[in-house]
Amino acid sequence: MSVGDYLRKNLHFWHWYPHLLCEGLTEEQLHWQPETNPNHIVFALWHAYRSEDEIIHGLLARRQSVFARDNWAPRLPVEEPGNPPYGTGLDREQIARIRLDLDEILAYAEAVG
Repeated sequence: MSVGDYLRKNLHFWHWYPHLLCEGLTEEQLHWQPETNPNHIVFALWHAYRSEDEIIHGLLARRQSVFARDNWAPRLPVEEPGNPPYGTGLDREQIARIRLDLDEILAYAEAVG
């Protein structure tokens, strides 16, 4: 299997698997922050897909990100996105304020994929 095939296979899994993992979770569960980690599930998903979008489309493919190209900001509004703008450097309280709709994040994941 080529490196490209391996990456495609793993990225496809990463875009499918959260549907299964998050099925049936409440908003409270999706936004719960463990005492030892500031991240909640919704933040982790948003951060991962935004990072992937910027790295794959922006850095590697040298194209505009899906987030910018398809105007995802109104659907995934984050007032304090960090620097770079996908959650890096945010503290526990800033992460707690990120309240996004899971279905929108999963739709964004499909668009990025």
